[in-house]
Amino acid sequence: MKTSRFLLLPLAAALSQVWAAPVAEETAELSPVTVTGTQQQKANTVKFNPKATLQPLPAGDGADLLQSVPNMSIIRKGGSSGDPLFRGLGGSRLAINADDQFVYGGCSNRMDPPTSYIHPSTFDEVVVTKGPQTVTQGMGLISGSVHFVRKDPTFHEQPYSFNGSTTLGSSGRRDASFEAGAGGKYGYARLNVSHNESDDYKDGAGNRVHSNFKRDGQMVQLGVTPTENTTIAGTYERSRGKAAYADRMMDGSKFDREAWNIRISQRNITPWLSEIEARYGSSEIDHVMDTYSLRTIRDSSTGMQIKKANNPKRRTDTGNLKAVFDWDNVNLQTGIDYMRDRHTERNGNENYASSPFKPTQSFDQLGGFAEAAWQRTDKQKLIAGLRHDQVTGTYETKADSDPLKKTKYPLTSGFFRFEQTTGNTKYYAGLGIAQRAPDYWERKKSENLRLRKETNRQLDAGLIWNSGNWHVSASVFAGKVDDFIIVEPKPMTHHTAGSASAPSHHTGHHHTGPTPTAPATGVPAGSHTPTTPAAGGHSGTPAAGGHAGHHHGPDLSARNIDAIRLGGELEVKWQFAPNWSISSNLAYTRGKNTTDNLPLAQTPPLEWNNTLAFDNGKFSAGVLWKLVAKQNRYAKGQGNIIGQDIGASAGFGVLSVNAGWKFNKYATLQAGVDNVFNKTYAEFVSRSGGFVDPAAGIKTTRVNEPGRTAWLRLQAKF
Repeated sequence: MKTSRFLLLPLAAALSQVWAAPVAEETAELSPVTVTGTQQQKANTVKFNPKATLQPLPAGDGADLLQSVPNMSIIRKGGSSGDPLFRGLGGSRLAINADDQFVYGGCSNRMDPPTSYIHPSTFDEVVVTKGPQTVTQGMGLISGSVHFVRKDPTFHEQPYSFNGSTTLGSSGRRDASFEAGAGGKYGYARLNVSHNESDDYKDGAGNRVHSNFKRDGQMVQLGVTPTENTTIAGTYERSRGKAAYADRMMDGSKFDREAWNIRISQRNITPWLSEIEARYGSSEIDHVMDTYSLRTIRDSSTGMQIKKANNPKRRTDTGNLKAVFDWDNVNLQTGIDYMRDRHTERNGNENYASSPFKPTQSFDQLGGFAEAAWQRTDKQKLIAGLRHDQVTGTYETKADSDPLKKTKYPLTSGFFRFEQTTGNTKYYAGLGIAQRAPDYWERKKSENLRLRKETNRQLDAGLIWNSGNWHVSASVFAGKVDDFIIVEPKPMTHHTAGSASAPSHHTGHHHTGPTPTAPATGVPAGSHTPTTPAAGGHSGTPAAGGHAGHHHGPDLSARNIDAIRLGGELEVKWQFAPNWSISSNLAYTRGKNTTDNLPLAQTPPLEWNNTLAFDNGKFSAGVLWKLVAKQNRYAKGQGNIIGQDIGASAGFGVLSVNAGWKFNKYATLQAGVDNVFNKTYAEFVSRSGGFVDPAAGIKTTRVNEPGRTAWLRLQAKF
């Protein structure tokens, strides 16, 4: 709490000046509107402001921020560190790029996904690319990419800037962030500090969910501009955190990240050479998961407290060189990029820190790309790109004589897209191919099997229509994925309720029986005695319905299958009266595992979001109604590196409200209530709730979403 008070001081001081300032003519710089969804304005691309107020209230990390994007799902494990899926695909299929650096987690069971180390308030823009429709964002865009962008600040009107906010909410939620900058003709400096914390939340049934978290982040950005066409910039980031988990026996007692990068950019070199840019950076994460820092677990036979810990560390070095060419109506981006990724680990009891780190896996990547856009006419544009990467994956623990120790993966990706504007409508269609090497998590689950690289061939098409008070956008896709990597329990370790071990190699089960009439709620489980976890692992007891609390390490295996996928998003906004608008978006994805003739696991159901909003520039109000269909298409036990299908899920509807007041040109006050009717529900792609409340022995089939949540946010900007 001391940290929260410390962070609130600069904001309080700034607001004291803001409140005293005379009310001036309103500007669009700071809006009282609470964002409940995004709008697509470019082909296959969604952009939004990470500093805006969002509903439902996000956890303050990179994953929850993305839930406003249609067809983006978040796999819940607790109160933070959720894992994003776009169109049902996540992990390394959805590239996460922060300030042009790839971010990776270290936990073998995805306790710390890349987005758990990202503090959204330190970035200026988020760009989501749908499908394999660019080659400039790195390799393996099977699902797409999420790019957290940090821009060079400008100080044309005044030599300083400030943007701060503080949020208070239910379940002890306390957030604060401030960003201050200064600069001029020859350079700039920017500092950002953020803090997020929450106690355990309660679901709609009143069950306490083991979900508390605390996160702190700092960022310093310095730039020198000796000429108007030259920039030399550097960034340093530091983050610390801890989080409790409701889906497993261990908690994250340490989420440390240190990252830095240097960038040199020269622009307007010749009439045809627009820019040359070079970047180099390094990121290191240090993560600890244990059984004793945020909970107490005792051995059932001895009564002694179980103290097990695992400490993975991961360092990723990246570099790239890019050139941009412009000839009349042709733009060309070309470059090379490099990555060196090293994973180490140590484990033990509470004295784990005295043990040395041991190498586990390493990856080396070198790639080259070219992407061109040809403005053929004023209304017609052609875009194409091609890249090739060489990736080498190494098992550091295997003997040099082992043929599986080192594997080389040649990867080729590319796309072609056609865009046509007719009147108020833009049409587009593109064909893309993306290849992805097995990642750290998949290779860990298949050390005695050489997994093949994935290849996704996908067609993307859509339209964007703007006319008067109407905005409509539609995106559809259809893809075939060869050698899709699924993760599932090993045949001898997979059990279902009332059954013996699975009799066949593939352990998925497709059920289309009656859908549950209500979402899973808390079920008292009597005395709860967890299994002692092995050092470096996680252990789970069966959750309600007989599903294992979660699978991990040796219990899981990975293999290649073939799959087909299709779906899309539809967005409509109508400003039906001055200051009033209605927005609606629909998202659906359908997938099939053609090898096993099963639904493709971890594919979310149909989702429909509707918003009624009022905004006159000074006051705003909104209602968000989220509707999600039941999901009967599942393959029990099959999934990905994040989680596996549990079973069918019930449909649900959740209503949330918000209001805002811009009391002068510099400050806004916003408030909201998420899940107004205190609905008890869980998303289909949630993790199992085997450890929702370890002390009380409460378990749920899935980790239920938060119940009624009220929040208040104050923001100042000048």
